[in-house]
Amino acid sequence: MLKMSFTLVTGFIDRTRYDPGAPKRPVEFYLEHGKALLALPVPKVVFMEEHIQELLKDALDAAPTTHVVTTTKEAMEYWPLRPHMLACPLPPGANPEKDTHDYFILMLNKLQWCCQAAELNPWSTETFVWMDFGINYILKGSLSDAVRGMQGRPVPTGRVRLPGCPVPPPHHPAQLVWHFCGGLLAGTAGSLKRMRGLQSEIVQWLLDGGLVTWEVTVWYHVDCRVQDLFDWYSADHNDTMLVNF
Repeated sequence: MLKMSFTLVTGFIDRTRYDPGAPKRPVEFYLEHGKALLALPVPKVVFMEEHIQELLKDALDAAPTTHVVTTTKEAMEYWPLRPHMLACPLPPGANPEKDTHDYFILMLNKLQWCCQAAELNPWSTETFVWMDFGINYILKGSLSDAVRGMQGRPVPTGRVRLPGCPVPPPHHPAQLVWHFCGGLLAGTAGSLKRMRGLQSEIVQWLLDGGLVTWEVTVWYHVDCRVQDLFDWYSADHNDTMLVNF
């Protein structure tokens, strides 16, 4: 086992069972790439439904440093707001094969899972790193090598460290903006809890205006409101998200 200074947090909800839009890729695609994450010999907390655990039984049995938390779609933070979200139009530029209302609800749940993992803290670490379950599919190099390279890199006290792309400001409040990449973030229990609270404020603000959007756009609005939370670093949707951490 690699001696890591943080716990990886990830989660997977099977949208194919309830999302009225057809997901762009089958669930098997993400499960195959998720096996690379599960195989990492590092501390992990993984949130997933019971039937997904059954499909990944062999991979989970071979991952002793993985703490699995059984969850459901109804347990997601913004599920109670789903009727209101479904009544909103999709944001400008949304791909209806991927960017559905249920997809947004799932992407916005990353911080709930991070905070729950921090409360459980089965590996007694101070820092928690969210990593998308299927992140392996956007990498050209080894996920294991990239995570090994993240060892010991500090996250400033009180900050949440996130990769992002230099982009111009959006022209619409719900427009997709890649100021943050979304697939990875890191912080302590306190900083992640603060980010979660600010995220909820922005989600409600947008919903009051009849808008739903991607989690990265929500985080962009959080960044516009507070200047002392995010520790941003330049990266793209590839290996640089981890290599530049």
